[in-house]
Amino acid sequence: MKALLKRIPWDEIPEIFEWDYGFKAIQAAFKKEGFVRRNAQTRPPISEKNRIL
Repeated sequence: MKALLKRIPWDEIPEIFEWDYGFKAIQAAFKKEGFVRRNAQTRPPISEKNRIL
């Protein structure tokens, strides 16, 4: 569940769980519990040579 919540935007979480809280309150609560959000790393494109190997 934790991995799923990291990819959902803050403003969509209240709608999903049917909470009546603003996204800033939810963001603060998650931060207090140790949730940290970062941008996902992107992988470099695979060259044709490496794809064939």
